[in-house]
Amino acid sequence: MDKSNDCTTLKRELGLFEVFCIASGAMISSGLFVLPGLAYAKTGASVIISYLIASLLIVPTLLSKAELATAMPKAGGDWWFCFMVFSCLKNSFCTYWNWCICTAI
Repeated sequence: MDKSNDCTTLKRELGLFEVFCIASGAMISSGLFVLPGLAYAKTGASVIISYLIASLLIVPTLLSKAELATAMPKAGGDWWFCFMVFSCLKNSFCTYWNWCICTAI
């Protein structure tokens, strides 16, 4: 039986969205899967303990963020929360440091 007739060929084309998905997937997976493996190779099982401690420390932040989002359901997220609490100058510093933290990660 000849299998060449049963096969269908795919188009060889990639658009901007497909290339973006491939590139962003490669960047995210390298951070999520490669770096913890390197850390585990250097330190051993203590990486698992450090991830557990970090996840426990982030829970209060997540809960307070969820409470703020339900109390003030506006678009803008952190900027809006800081705007409602602080003055204009403090809001600028708050959002600037938030941006610095988000881009450092």
